Amino acid sequence: MTETSRTIGYAPEDEELPEQRWAFWRSDTFKRLMRHKAFVAGALVFGIVAIVAILAPWIAPVDPNKLAIRFKFRPPSWDFPFGTDNFGRDQLSRVVYGARLSLGIGLGVVILNAVFGILLGAAAGYVRKLDGPLMRLADAFMAFPSILLALGIAAALGPSSYTAVIAISVVYIPRTARIVRASVLVVREMEFVQAALACGASHYRIVRKHVLPNCMAPLIVQLSFIFAYAVLTEAVLSFLGLGAAPPTPTWGNIIAEGRTYIREAEWITMIPGIILAMTVLALNLLGDGLRDVLDPRLKVQQG
Repeated sequence: MTETSRTIGYAPEDEELPEQRWAFWRSDTFKRLMRHKAFVAGALVFGIVAIVAILAPWIAPVDPNKLAIRFKFRPPSWDFPFGTDNFGRDQLSRVVYGARLSLGIGLGVVILNAVFGILLGAAAGYVRKLDGPLMRLADAFMAFPSILLALGIAAALGPSSYTAVIAISVVYIPRTARIVRASVLVVREMEFVQAALACGASHYRIVRKHVLPNCMAPLIVQLSFIFAYAVLTEAVLSFLGLGAAPPTPTWGNIIAEGRTYIREAEWITMIPGIILAMTVLALNLLGDGLRDVLDPRLKVQQG
């Protein structure tokens, strides 16, 4: 930083002032999020599930794949809080490790959607010649029901965790790209973008510094919903044998293994099913809160 900039009180463009690091936590947006009951409830429940998944090796009482036939079909008790399955495996350990894998797959889908959705959406929205071909390709993928397309891709690639991430990502990337494209189409026509063009700024700099930062709000909302869809779709794929291969525990294959014994040991399917439903509901509540606060159209209607 030069002596002049120190005197005037501003920093170079790429240098972050200490006050800027805490700007979001002090902003009106963060305060509105904290006042939004649905967002707070969703964030709290999802935060608990995420912490349990991260701390799975320390929370799980035993190895999730440890067999103990003499303890099979034990109902929930002090010794086995979630009961045991047909092989005597501790259900608490399997559900906790299942949370780790299910949320990990959901996070992988979100990351791939963010990267490729931004790239394809920004290219389609900013470069007019690419708009038609890219969007027609997206329409072709979106013409198939999402779960059927994911099943087809997973069946073609073979069951595994990586297959689930790829299959679910391919399904939702076109939807993310369309969200980003719609935002880019609006932002690229605004005065500050035209002013940057008139000043001779490169297209890459305009997209990186001016266009994409103003498209983040709808993208963040979309990714929060995709996280919920990814967790639910992964459970469906695992239930059908197209996700992580047993005995690796995921919520989907735990439910699938327990459906045969649902009359005599209903806790095998009921407990992971309830946790799956609560996690998806929490992510949807979190997404609803983000949408209510970040969507400018809703702000105008409420104002």
